[in-house]
Amino acid sequence: MPYESAPFFRRFVARLLDLAFCLLLTFVIAIPVGILLIPITLVTTEANEGVIYGAAAWLCYFIAYVGLEVFLLIRREGQTLGKGLLGLRVVPAGEWARPSTATAVR
Repeated sequence: MPYESAPFFRRFVARLLDLAFCLLLTFVIAIPVGILLIPITLVTTEANEGVIYGAAAWLCYFIAYVGLEVFLLIRREGQTLGKGLLGLRVVPAGEWARPSTATAVR
């Protein structure tokens, strides 16, 4: 059965919704990370504070993005939040194309 892809604009909006949710999750993760950084910034110089906060922000974003991708793409079989909100279906791509956390044991 041939499948027709969704229009570009709907896929683009779905990805923007995913990005917005990822940024929201980044700010939620940044709160406890910021609290943990307070003792570190007290012992460093002012010149290094920007580097520490920048690295912590990138770490929070990385954790949020990877966490969402792993959780949504594997647990929901490729259906991200943006695709779900816009009603986009995920087409089965075959055995080898599906993401999975299982390891192959031979």
